[in-house]
Amino acid sequence: MRRTTRGAKVAALAFSLALLAAACGGSDEEPSSSSNGSTGKKEGGTAATGEGLPEDTLVDYQTLSADNPNHIDPATADTRQGSQVTEVLYDGLTQVNADNEVVPAVATEWSGNDDATEWTFTLKEDEFSNGEPVLPSSFKKAWERVLNPDLASTLSYHLLVITGANDVA
Repeated sequence: MRRTTRGAKVAALAFSLALLAAACGGSDEEPSSSSNGSTGKKEGGTAATGEGLPEDTLVDYQTLSADNPNHIDPATADTRQGSQVTEVLYDGLTQVNADNEVVPAVATEWSGNDDATEWTFTLKEDEFSNGEPVLPSSFKKAWERVLNPDLASTLSYHLLVITGANDVA
Protein backbone atom coordinates (compact mmCIF):
# COMPACT_ATOMS: atom_id res chain seq x y z
CA MET A 1 0.00 0.00 0.00
CA ARG A 2 2.89 2.36 0.74
CA ARG A 3 4.12 2.10 -2.85
CA THR A 4 0.67 3.08 -4.16
CA THR A 5 0.52 6.14 -1.91
CA ARG A 6 4.02 7.25 -2.88
CA GLY A 7 3.22 6.65 -6.56
CA ALA A 8 0.03 8.68 -6.27
CA LYS A 9 1.92 11.56 -4.65
CA VAL A 10 4.60 11.48 -7.34
CA ALA A 11 1.94 11.39 -10.06
CA ALA A 12 0.06 14.28 -8.44
CA LEU A 13 3.27 16.30 -8.20
CA ALA A 14 4.15 15.57 -11.83
CA PHE A 15 0.65 16.53 -12.93
CA SER A 16 0.80 19.76 -10.89
CA LEU A 17 4.16 20.67 -12.36
CA ALA A 18 2.85 19.96 -15.87
CA LEU A 19 -0.12 22.26 -15.22
CA LEU A 20 2.20 24.91 -13.85
CA ALA A 21 4.45 24.65 -16.90
CA ALA A 22 1.45 24.85 -19.24
CA ALA A 23 0.10 27.89 -17.41
CA CYS A 24 3.45 29.66 -17.62
CA GLY A 25 4.02 28.78 -21.26
CA GLY A 26 3.65 31.31 -24.02
CA SER A 27 1.13 31.39 -26.81
CA ASP A 28 1.87 30.62 -30.45
CA GLU A 29 -0.61 33.31 -31.47
CA GLU A 30 0.43 36.86 -32.22
CA PRO A 31 -0.88 39.33 -29.64
CA SER A 32 -3.68 41.50 -30.92
CA SER A 33 -3.13 45.24 -31.10
CA SER A 34 -5.32 47.71 -29.30
CA SER A 35 -6.54 50.90 -30.90
CA ASN A 36 -3.46 52.77 -29.69
CA GLY A 37 -1.11 50.27 -31.34
CA SER A 38 -0.14 48.63 -28.07
CA THR A 39 -0.11 44.85 -27.93
CA GLY A 40 -1.06 44.91 -24.28
CA LYS A 41 2.04 42.84 -23.56
CA LYS A 42 4.63 44.15 -21.13
CA GLU A 43 8.14 44.21 -22.49
CA GLY A 44 10.97 42.41 -20.75
CA GLY A 45 11.10 40.83 -17.34
CA THR A 46 10.07 37.44 -16.15
CA ALA A 47 8.14 36.14 -13.19
CA ALA A 48 11.09 33.86 -12.45
CA THR A 49 13.46 36.74 -11.73
CA GLY A 50 11.11 39.67 -11.25
CA GLU A 51 13.57 41.79 -13.22
CA GLY A 52 12.10 44.27 -15.65
CA LEU A 53 8.56 43.93 -14.32
CA PRO A 54 6.65 47.09 -13.38
CA GLU A 55 7.40 48.23 -9.85
CA ASP A 56 3.85 47.54 -8.63
CA THR A 57 3.91 43.89 -9.80
CA LEU A 58 3.86 41.42 -6.94
CA VAL A 59 5.93 38.33 -7.66
CA ASP A 60 5.20 35.54 -5.20
CA TYR A 61 8.13 33.16 -4.81
CA GLN A 62 7.07 30.00 -3.04
CA THR A 63 8.29 26.46 -3.05
CA LEU A 64 5.46 24.11 -3.85
CA SER A 65 5.02 21.26 -1.44
CA ALA A 66 4.30 17.76 -2.67
CA ASP A 67 2.12 16.89 0.32
CA ASN A 68 -1.60 17.46 0.69
CA PRO A 69 -2.73 20.29 2.99
CA ASN A 70 -4.35 19.27 6.27
CA HIS A 71 -6.93 22.06 5.85
CA ILE A 72 -7.74 24.78 3.35
CA ASP A 73 -9.68 26.78 5.92
CA PRO A 74 -7.51 29.79 6.84
CA ALA A 75 -8.63 29.47 10.48
CA THR A 76 -7.25 25.93 10.78
CA ALA A 77 -4.58 25.58 8.07
CA ASP A 78 -1.59 25.22 10.36
CA THR A 79 0.82 23.37 8.09
CA ARG A 80 3.05 24.68 5.33
CA GLN A 81 0.92 22.97 2.70
CA GLY A 82 -2.31 24.38 4.09
CA SER A 83 -0.96 27.89 4.40
CA GLN A 84 0.36 27.78 0.83
CA VAL A 85 -3.14 27.00 -0.42
CA THR A 86 -4.90 29.56 1.78
CA GLU A 87 -2.43 32.29 0.79
CA VAL A 88 -3.49 31.78 -2.81
CA LEU A 89 -7.22 31.45 -2.10
CA TYR A 90 -7.75 34.24 0.44
CA ASP A 91 -6.64 37.87 0.64
CA GLY A 92 -5.78 39.45 3.95
CA LEU A 93 -5.68 43.09 4.95
CA THR A 94 -2.01 43.21 3.96
CA GLN A 95 0.59 40.91 2.47
CA VAL A 96 4.36 40.66 2.52
CA ASN A 97 6.24 41.24 -0.73
CA ALA A 98 9.49 39.65 -1.95
CA ASP A 99 11.50 42.32 -0.08
CA ASN A 100 9.76 41.31 3.17
CA GLU A 101 7.82 44.60 3.27
CA VAL A 102 4.18 44.84 4.31
CA VAL A 103 2.14 46.06 1.34
CA PRO A 104 -1.59 46.64 0.74
CA ALA A 105 -3.94 43.79 -0.09
CA VAL A 106 -7.60 44.39 0.83
CA ALA A 107 -6.56 47.37 2.96
CA THR A 108 -5.40 50.34 0.92
CA GLU A 109 -3.84 52.08 3.92
CA TRP A 110 -3.56 51.68 7.66
CA SER A 111 -2.31 53.60 10.67
CA GLY A 112 -1.83 52.97 14.35
CA ASN A 113 -2.17 55.23 17.35
CA ASP A 114 0.94 56.37 19.27
CA ASP A 115 1.18 53.27 21.45
CA ALA A 116 0.08 50.87 18.65
CA THR A 117 -2.91 49.61 20.62
CA GLU A 118 -5.46 50.70 18.01
CA TRP A 119 -5.20 50.31 14.25
CA THR A 120 -7.37 51.77 11.53
CA PHE A 121 -7.54 50.09 8.13
CA THR A 122 -9.10 51.61 5.03
CA LEU A 123 -10.55 48.88 2.84
CA LYS A 124 -10.84 49.09 -0.91
CA GLU A 125 -14.35 48.68 -2.25
CA ASP A 126 -14.48 45.05 -3.23
CA GLU A 127 -16.65 41.98 -3.11
CA PHE A 128 -16.17 38.31 -2.37
CA SER A 129 -16.46 35.73 -5.13
CA ASN A 130 -20.10 35.17 -4.08
CA GLY A 131 -20.88 38.86 -4.69
CA GLU A 132 -21.15 39.90 -1.04
CA PRO A 133 -19.32 43.15 -0.19
CA VAL A 134 -16.05 43.02 1.74
CA LEU A 135 -16.72 44.85 5.00
CA PRO A 136 -14.75 45.44 8.21
CA SER A 137 -17.15 43.00 9.88
CA SER A 138 -15.88 40.30 7.47
CA PHE A 139 -12.44 40.46 9.10
CA LYS A 140 -13.86 40.82 12.61
CA LYS A 141 -15.96 37.68 12.10
CA ALA A 142 -12.94 35.74 10.79
CA TRP A 143 -10.78 36.74 13.77
CA GLU A 144 -13.56 35.89 16.24
CA ARG A 145 -13.90 32.50 14.55
CA VAL A 146 -10.18 31.76 15.01
CA LEU A 147 -10.51 32.68 18.71
CA ASN A 148 -13.66 30.57 19.23
CA PRO A 149 -12.80 27.71 21.62
CA ASP A 150 -15.30 25.45 19.83
CA LEU A 151 -13.13 25.62 16.70
CA ALA A 152 -9.98 24.95 18.76
CA SER A 153 -7.79 26.58 16.13
CA THR A 154 -4.09 26.02 16.71
CA LEU A 155 -3.58 29.43 15.08
CA SER A 156 -5.40 31.40 17.80
CA TYR A 157 -2.11 32.23 19.53
CA HIS A 158 -1.39 34.68 16.69
CA LEU A 159 -4.33 36.80 17.85
CA LEU A 160 -3.92 36.32 21.59
CA VAL A 161 -1.29 39.10 21.67
CA ILE A 162 -4.16 41.55 21.01
CA THR A 163 -5.52 43.15 24.17
CA GLY A 164 -9.04 41.84 24.73
CA ALA A 165 -8.67 38.79 22.50
CA ASN A 166 -9.42 36.49 25.44
CA ASP A 167 -12.69 38.37 25.98
CA VAL A 168 -13.80 37.38 22.48
CA ALA A 169 -12.90 33.72 22.96
